[in-house]
Amino acid sequence: MLRRVEKRINMAQRHLEVFQTILEKEPIGIMKISKLIDYLSHKVHYSLQKLEEENWVIPTTQGVTTDQIEPFIADFDERVDGVQKKLTKIEFS
Repeated sequence: MLRRVEKRINMAQRHLEVFQTILEKEPIGIMKISKLIDYLSHKVHYSLQKLEEENWVIPTTQGVTTDQIEPFIADFDERVDGVQKKLTKIEFS
């Protein structure tokens, strides 16, 4: 069970790294993202699919871009704090 949680956290971290790279370098393509953050292109592609499903990124002919920085920043810290609080409450008796 914990492996699955760990895997999800790692995947979320990758999605965030991809999103941050887009914010810094937009418009940018899959291969360039892959080289910059050292993930395989198929993993970057999956992250881009998930980010697009959530309407965080916009695919264009020049590469991926975003206009969602404000909504993302607005609640990011609060949501991470909520997850951290839940994780710290978990204990094995």
